[in-house]
Amino acid sequence: MSALPERFRPRRRRTRELLILEKVFLGRRGVPDDAQLRRFGELMMEGDAEADALARWFERVGFAEGRRALDRALDEGLVALDDAPTELREFFAQVERVPLWLDRELLEIGARACRRTGPFGSLALRDVALMGGYGNSAINKPLAFTGALTAGAYRRLSETRSFWIDVTRPWAMARFGPGFRSAVHVRMMHGVLRRRIRAHPEWRDDLWGVPINQADMLATNVAFSLTFMHGLRLVGFHFDDAERRGVMHLWRYVGYLMGIDERLLVTDEREGCRVLYAALATQPDVDEDTRTLARSLMNEPYELMGDSRLGRLLAEVQVRCHNGMTHLVLGDATYRRLGLPPGRHWDWYPLALAPLVATFELARRATPGGTSLVARLGGGLQARFRAVAMKRPAEYRPAERLARAQVA
Repeated sequence: MSALPERFRPRRRRTRELLILEKVFLGRRGVPDDAQLRRFGELMMEGDAEADALARWFERVGFAEGRRALDRALDEGLVALDDAPTELREFFAQVERVPLWLDRELLEIGARACRRTGPFGSLALRDVALMGGYGNSAINKPLAFTGALTAGAYRRLSETRSFWIDVTRPWAMARFGPGFRSAVHVRMMHGVLRRRIRAHPEWRDDLWGVPINQADMLATNVAFSLTFMHGLRLVGFHFDDAERRGVMHLWRYVGYLMGIDERLLVTDEREGCRVLYAALATQPDVDEDTRTLARSLMNEPYELMGDSRLGRLLAEVQVRCHNGMTHLVLGDATYRRLGLPPGRHWDWYPLALAPLVATFELARRATPGGTSLVARLGGGLQARFRAVAMKRPAEYRPAERLARAQVA
């Protein structure tokens, strides 16, 4: 029987999230049983063999040289390297293999659905998927070892948003598309960080599992698809059957490129709900690292808006709006567990948006060509926001040095 990390704590907590998943989406028979929860726990001890081998090669030749070879192979193909090492060849053999289940038309339907959400897509990504993920203290423990608990929230969010934009552009997941490239870069970065963190004298697999493990990557993947759509539905967005399947399919392929075991990737919303249930039912309690990360993300607008009096005022308005979305979707109990401040959330903000968005959605669906037009406009707004907000392009480089002291 496989070992389990101490963080694995299966319990049938009657939390708001688990009750919603059971009563609304899964039914009592659809809830993962004890054996399935244990299997989810075992995934916490599994990494990504191809990316880990690539990280060992990076360590031997130096990060700069390894990154140059990786980038050239991404841009020109592996044939551009005269003597590619075994690690790089095996890595590209996996990412360039096209799965039999891949449907590129369905990928584009999902990507278009993401683009047409415009700036609201970023809202759901930040306030629901990312902030909700901070509710799991163990899944975010690797961030503590990069020294990123209190600093760099703006950079992390910017790179995450940039990655999301890349994978949702038209036909971005083609072999030489921007989404394919960004997914491989993130996977490489995870591999390098996994190796560095495991070598840290204070990291303990027996407590937290393997850093950036299969279970955590799978849960994050579901958050970017299922939780993302759930948050947008609450503010009035409508996704038809094809779009819902498309969004799930898009992130299934993104997850494949990022090193999640192909057998684990979810194919529909019901499977996604089961993964989400398993993640929520086995996560440890929130700790101070988690609260620090949540507060750092909450205060991110202050990094963007500057220190002027007007900037601070605009930042505070943004904070209250973001907190309102988090409080409404994730619930008061989760909001308080994250250590977010009471009274600084405007729940009326997403509630006021809902009828406006719903009316706009009705007009889109009733207008011939409306969905394509809105996707072009929404995608343009997303790209424009990235160009204005990001001080420099996403680099996808791991921290040069890990933190010296950690909170257990």
